[in-house]
Amino acid sequence: MGRASHPANEPGDRLQLLTVKQTAARLCCSLANVYALIEKGELAVVRVGQQKGYRIDLRDLDAFVGERKFRFATAAPKPRRSTLKHLHLNTGSQGLAQ
Repeated sequence: MGRASHPANEPGDRLQLLTVKQTAARLCCSLANVYALIEKGELAVVRVGQQKGYRIDLRDLDAFVGERKFRFATAAPKPRRSTLKHLHLNTGSQGLAQ
């Protein structure tokens, strides 16, 4: 993982910084989980002052989520069973005509 880098801002592209609380709300997780992601270096942050804590760039949050998206593999379809459930084949020698 690591820090995301962004190309030069495009016209109309505004920097949006989220608080840790706003980030936790967007990820539907606890503040502790967000701080753990920050401490592990999995979520890039902007340090704001000595006391104000961290801010998360919305683009970094979007990249973080995008890197973790996946789909479960679908199971192979089960083979269809015969619809002739009550048909019994005579495999003994009595049923064979000679």
